[in-house]
Amino acid sequence: MMSSTKQRLALIMMLSMTVICLFFVGLNESSIQDATELCREAGGTPLVSRELFVVNWSFRCDGA
Repeated sequence: MMSSTKQRLALIMMLSMTVICLFFVGLNESSIQDATELCREAGGTPLVSRELFVVNWSFRCDGA
């Protein structure tokens, strides 16, 4: 079995990686929202295609 110190270190590392991933997903979502609003302000129709967890997405502004 792993020692208590190694278990704590592994837990801290996993929690840190989870927080970092959630931060980047939130940042990505914010960017999608900003692009959508700018497209609408320019008179266009935003077309957003998202995949799992908003990690891979594409954005197109039609009519602007």
